[in-house]
Amino acid sequence: MKECLPLRGIVTVLNTPFTSENTVDAGALRRHVRVALAAGVAGFLAPAMASEVEKLTPTERDLFVDTVLDEVRGRAVVIGGASAA
Repeated sequence: MKECLPLRGIVTVLNTPFTSENTVDAGALRRHVRVALAAGVAGFLAPAMASEVEKLTPTERDLFVDTVLDEVRGRAVVIGGASAA
């Protein structure tokens, strides 16, 4: 049987960092991604339930996923989370 995703190792969920103005902190999110990659993470589920996905607007969800994809740059698998009320 063919494997759907060539994925082995740790797939992590990133919490959503917020600024003091209660907006998604893209800079902090990038730092989280870099630290996780340096630690050997093989993939990210972004955003996920631990990422406050139900509380994010569609624009904030797009920012979250776009930021993670831009920072990962093909170095890990990114699985787009699609769970919300």
